[in-house]
Amino acid sequence: LVLAPLACYLAHHLVSNHPCIVDRGNASRSLLMNAKSGEWDAQLLALFGIQQGHLPALVDTQTEVGELVLPTLRLPMRLLTGDQCASIYAIGDPNNHTVTINIGTGAFLLSAVPAPTIRNGQLNTLVHWQQKGIYMLEGTVNSAGSAIHRMAKQLTISEPLYCLEQLMLRPHSPPLFINGLSGLGSPDWRTDIASYFIDDDGSDNEQRLLAVLESIVFLLIRNLRHMQETLSDLQSITVSGGLSSLDGLCQKLSNLSSMMVTRSECVEASARGAAYLLAGRPKKWLLPTADVFTPMNDDELLGRYQRWNCQLSKALS
Repeated sequence: LVLAPLACYLAHHLVSNHPCIVDRGNASRSLLMNAKSGEWDAQLLALFGIQQGHLPALVDTQTEVGELVLPTLRLPMRLLTGDQCASIYAIGDPNNHTVTINIGTGAFLLSAVPAPTIRNGQLNTLVHWQQKGIYMLEGTVNSAGSAIHRMAKQLTISEPLYCLEQLMLRPHSPPLFINGLSGLGSPDWRTDIASYFIDDDGSDNEQRLLAVLESIVFLLIRNLRHMQETLSDLQSITVSGGLSSLDGLCQKLSNLSSMMVTRSECVEASARGAAYLLAGRPKKWLLPTADVFTPMNDDELLGRYQRWNCQLSKALS
């Protein structure tokens, strides 16, 4: 019996030599590894009553895992990592001035930090290990794309993303939505917050769906402002993931953050980041074309965010 992250199971069954290994980025999610030393932690193992012999061997992110054997070809596996950890490298090595936001089923904010010591309600994430660790401060929104699709189903809206893009092309003043779907992630970490609409009188289903979208933007901004309390040099945002295809979402994010938001035309950030790492992290890395959103004054949106933040604070208390 081996207690291991999914990455270990997949590597074991995919390649011909059936290794029992896991990269330190995935291992750090287990609550059993020391993120600074990059080794299984004796004190944590004792707390959970687990013997180290029941755990896989720890390896660097880029390592010779084995070979995938196909009928006409053998492919070497030389990278073992996770999707968020790879996505941070989609446009090259991360810098200290940019927040990378991936908005899929959930949403994640990542920004580089020198060591796993900064907290403020957010996670310290190990994204890469090659002789030493590369760390990020991470904010999480538990329900993003999943919230849109779940609410669209309840409201019988068949094409939610098209509907939202059309709504955001014209003036709008939707209700507010407290998004407790799947629980609140950082910086609050609460599972007991109900989801509900505010100022909902006279709203139609499309406006309610827009309120859910804005709640995702508001949760991202709430996380971003917590990041800025300890990372004062943040200057720009890059976005990826399915919901980032919405121009209106990117513009709202730029307006509320007062930062430039860049969205690559390559939406597969994890695959592109993996390619960059496998290519040896070249200094010259061809960047895809990108859309850029610059901040605009939007007092009505800012007012909705401030009212939403007050309502969330009441719910939390």
